[in-house]
Formats: sequence, structure tokens, C-alpha cells
Amino acid sequence: MPLFKYIELSSTGHKKRGTIDATSVADARRKLRTSKVHVLEITGAQEDIHRQISTGSRTISFHKIKQRDVSVATRQLATLLHAGIPLVPALSALVEQLSTQPLAKSLCSDTRQS
Repeated sequence: MPLFKYIELSSTGHKKRGTIDATSVADARRKLRTSKVHVLEITGAQEDIHRQISTGSRTISFHKIKQRDVSVATRQLATLLHAGIPLVPALSALVEQLSTQPLAKSLCSDTRQS
């Protein structure tokens, strides 16, 4: 289901942002109204824009990753592991090689790279 971003007005008068899964903008608005949310704005999230979910103090980003990139990275990781390099250094080397690709951001635990 597509993901929609929205801005709501809370009962205390503050603006809050959120996301909702819905089939359309109208469906998203309907779902939010049934939840007693006063919607100020709803926008569709495009597939090429990464999605973010907050989990406490950390934000996880979801990027569109190409199947070819996963395939190449998997082969590179297998080669490194087969050469006897331990998993963590092998993953670090792989992330350095992928530096700007969304896959590198998914593999990297360093929050500074976001």
C-alpha cells in the first residue's frame, strides 16, 4: 500500500507530522478522520523518496534498492568471506565500495552517513 505523509493539528493546537498506509489520498483522509485526527495536509510519498520511521531516538530510512545492486553486493561479500576476511571487516569494505548507493546506507550502522 502507498505511504502518505500528513500534518495534523493536535488537541493542544500543535502541528504534528505522521505517515499512514492507504490506497489513495481520499482513503488516507478517511482513515485519519475515523481516528479523530484533524488533518491539515496530506501528500503522497513517491517511491524514489526514502521513507523514514522513528524508533525512539533513531530514524530508520528505507530506500529503493535495485535488485542488481543487491546481487552484485552479495557476490562481492561472498568473495570477501571466501577469502577468509571476517564478516564485520568484509561488510565495512563492502560499504566503502558502495559509498553513495542506498544499499550502503541500509548496511551502514553509522548514523552520520544518513
